[in-house]
Amino acid sequence: MAKLTPEQRKQMEAAMGGAGAGPAGAHRLCISPAMAAQEAPKMPTDAKCQPPTVKREGNVTHYEFSCQQDGNTVKGKGQSEVASNRVVTRMEMVTTGRQGKQSMQSESEMRFVSADCGGVVPADQLGMKAPAKR
Repeated sequence: MAKLTPEQRKQMEAAMGGAGAGPAGAHRLCISPAMAAQEAPKMPTDAKCQPPTVKREGNVTHYEFSCQQDGNTVKGKGQSEVASNRVVTRMEMVTTGRQGKQSMQSESEMRFVSADCGGVVPADQLGMKAPAKR
C-alpha cells in the first residue's frame, strides 16, 4: 500500500470497505448479512461502473468490471474461492488516465472470525453500493 499513488490508495481503501491496516497488513472487514447474500462484488459509489460480469463455477466465482472514476478508466478481473471458513480472492486491475497506464495485482485471504462485528462498521455502510441488475 505504501507504494501506491494517492488515487490507487483511495481505490484500494474503497475496495476494502475503508478498513484500516492492522498487524502484518491484516484488515478487519465486517460483511453484513445483506452483503453476504449478494452475487456480485460491491462497487464504489463515486464511480460510474458497468454492471460487473459474474460467473460462478462450484465454489469459485469469476468476475470482470469496468469503471470511470476521476477521469480514469479502471478495468479488472478476478476470482474468489470459498472453502469452509475462508475466502481467497485474486484480482488484476489496470487504471488508464492522465498519468498513463498502471497495473495492479492483488491476492487476499479472508477468514470468518465472528458473527459479531464488534466496533467494525459493515462495509455496505461505508460508501459501497450493489451493482445494477442486468
